[in-house]
Amino acid sequence: AIAPLQVKPGRLVPAIRGGALAGGRAAEEFSLLGLRRVAGRAGMERFIISYGDRNGKPLKGEPGFFQIALDRSAKRLVIDLAQVSRTAIDSKDLARVLSSSRFVAGSDMTMDPLDGSTNITIHTKIPIALAVMSEVSDQGRIILELREDGAMGPALGPAVGAERGVR
Repeated sequence: AIAPLQVKPGRLVPAIRGGALAGGRAAEEFSLLGLRRVAGRAGMERFIISYGDRNGKPLKGEPGFFQIALDRSAKRLVIDLAQVSRTAIDSKDLARVLSSSRFVAGSDMTMDPLDGSTNITIHTKIPIALAVMSEVSDQGRIILELREDGAMGPALGPAVGAERGVR
């Protein structure tokens, strides 16, 4: 098995067309405060996942441990948010936010009470390329940039357009 690529705070992992990524830090418990969709230049969208502490307050610093896998067909994205046992959004909120995405065909969100994790699965309409970055600022975040498989321009450039989200 190939080890996942490591996502370091503030550093972009260049776009992949399949494989796994991991990052964040381990702690006792985190919460999911929201997910926003940001439309960007043609052929690109961003999804921003905002973390909170165990009490639902914005998390300062690095987000919790996460693993992200893009399958070989580049049409199924699985986001495992370890130690996220509380969430301010549910699967209906997630579907609503992602409904206007030009890439997303469907989504699912589950929580595993045994290991205290939240899992998000996104099915895409077309094969995608994925770039990922974790952000450490006033709020711990994971930024996923989805691009058309052929649109491999500069990653995480300035976003232009509408922003939709749940906070």
